[in-house]
Amino acid sequence: MQLDSLANMPEGDTTVVRILSYNIRHGQGLDGRVDLARIATVVRRLNADIVALQEVDQGCSRSGEVHQADELGRMLSMAHVFGKTLDLSGGEYGLAVLSRLPILGDHCHPLPCDHEPRCALETVVQVGDGGGRFRLVSLHAAYAAGEDRLAQMRSLHGLFGGTTEATVITGDFNATRDEPPLLYVQEQGWCISPKQGAPETFPADVPTREIDFAVTPPLSPGRITSCRVADEMLASDHRPVVSEVVIPSREEACQDVD
Repeated sequence: MQLDSLANMPEGDTTVVRILSYNIRHGQGLDGRVDLARIATVVRRLNADIVALQEVDQGCSRSGEVHQADELGRMLSMAHVFGKTLDLSGGEYGLAVLSRLPILGDHCHPLPCDHEPRCALETVVQVGDGGGRFRLVSLHAAYAAGEDRLAQMRSLHGLFGGTTEATVITGDFNATRDEPPLLYVQEQGWCISPKQGAPETFPADVPTREIDFAVTPPLSPGRITSCRVADEMLASDHRPVVSEVVIPSREEACQDVD
């Protein structure tokens, strides 16, 4: 039996939202099969309110020309948005966000990269009954060069480092927390959420590296209260990361800003 959704369950003047980040490798599991229904089963089991996906195909021949964000949204009865990073295999490749919460807007921010296009997919959703807002950013950082990843973290800090709205950036950072890109954001006051239990996320069968994270900008009133790696070792080459964030009511957030 699934747990009840955490969205719209107030704790005093706050709302708790469950977030899932998952690099799905276009649905290709470690057995070599592209199986989007298997990805949907994992997402459904983890019962998140809003889901940040990386490595999503839209109409690519390698994955059966399926528009994966659309299909996952249909299978899970969730709203969805897609952010293209590049053309690939007769279609498009990039990021997606799925949400049980009303989506108020989205924007794909290009990130600097000398090797291939990358972006950060920003999605704003409504939380609670008071019209509060929450921003989730799905990220797939550069793979080939550490210089690109550092430049991308600088860009993210420029985009979101000064925000006073509840914001979480989550995804595949392609770097560990003790490497320059993540050291940089920590120096700027960002919080990298610690994980309960084993923190490693890649490769999925026997994880040896922690490269998938949930982080919050310095002034964000949203607070990640728990973060863990889900025990899923077949559906992709990454393991999913599940976080819970406490979001103040709109009135409380405004008081914090003042």
